[in-house]
Amino acid sequence: MVAEAREHNAEHDPIAAAEVPVIRGGAQVEQGMHDHLHHPVEPQWENTIPDDLVDHPLLLAMQEAHSPFLITDPRLPGNPIIYINNGFLDMTGYDQSRVLGRNCRFMQGPETDPVVVAKLRDAVDDGRDITVTLLNYRADGSTFYNHIIISTIKDPDSKEVKYFLGLTEEVATPHSQPRMVPIPISDLEESQSNI
Repeated sequence: MVAEAREHNAEHDPIAAAEVPVIRGGAQVEQGMHDHLHHPVEPQWENTIPDDLVDHPLLLAMQEAHSPFLITDPRLPGNPIIYINNGFLDMTGYDQSRVLGRNCRFMQGPETDPVVVAKLRDAVDDGRDITVTLLNYRADGSTFYNHIIISTIKDPDSKEVKYFLGLTEEVATPHSQPRMVPIPISDLEESQSNI
């Protein structure tokens, strides 16, 4: 009887019949949405590092440091977060399902400085690296100062920005000295090419 009900729903309800697209590492790998649907199904995001970043020197350095970090894909609408590590989840208190597929601005709130947000947005829009300290909000609503280093990962041929890697660290005040030190990508890529 349950199987018959499923078949009936799939046959007469296009939304019940639609498969949920799965997003892995920023690339949609299974497309089950139908153009004729009036209510598209939200994609499910898998927290995987894109294949072309697995051996990237900056990502390896971030993993080695065990610091909170994330990866976004500016080629997708809204520059969504496509990967987060456990350090980021621990620092912010958010569940993975509430972070993946969203733009980082979801952690901003009424006390977040719009001037700093504008600098950050301009750098992202221009495809530039940037370091800022921003007041963000945890899942429980409490605030914290988030020292953020955003580095671009560009296609070596087209020079198009493929990803943004965001290394984050909680600091006591907007002017606190963070423990982490920015590593220029050009230095990492040059050292990688000499190996």
